[in-house]
Amino acid sequence: MVDCVIDGWDTFKGLTPYIIAIFVVIVWHFQKGKEVVANECKAYWTNLTELEIIYNKLEQNADFKSDNFKRFNNDVDNWKAVNLSKIDLIKKLTNEDSKFIESTNKLEAIYSSEKTLRGLQRFQANNSAYETVNRTLVLRSINEIKESLFPYIKYKFF
Repeated sequence: MVDCVIDGWDTFKGLTPYIIAIFVVIVWHFQKGKEVVANECKAYWTNLTELEIIYNKLEQNADFKSDNFKRFNNDVDNWKAVNLSKIDLIKKLTNEDSKFIESTNKLEAIYSSEKTLRGLQRFQANNSAYETVNRTLVLRSINEIKESLFPYIKYKFF
């Protein structure tokens, strides 16, 4: 009679490449997910920097305030049209991070109040519409959003 003995070491040597392959796939998948989140956050960071530049131009150039305020409004409206839709994606990618949501809600509230004030000033025929822009509050909100994105950009999450 032949004894059937399963050698554990030979079995382990035969399964080792498959175990390593599964491990590598899992680690790669996890890392790729982090990379996607980081790339989206980096792109949004760059877009926020563009918005900062728009608001800094408003403060530095007195002529920009009065004569070219329509151009400023168009720049901001174009930025909002392109980038505010990305906020929902980043909220989902960051797993509804409370710091990010709070800071973006502030920025959206500022925009809605500015829009209301501009509308009221149109009816009053007031030429100081640029005064409705609270530049420091907007720039502070942008910096808060950037700070909330930083851990995602540096892969320091999950």
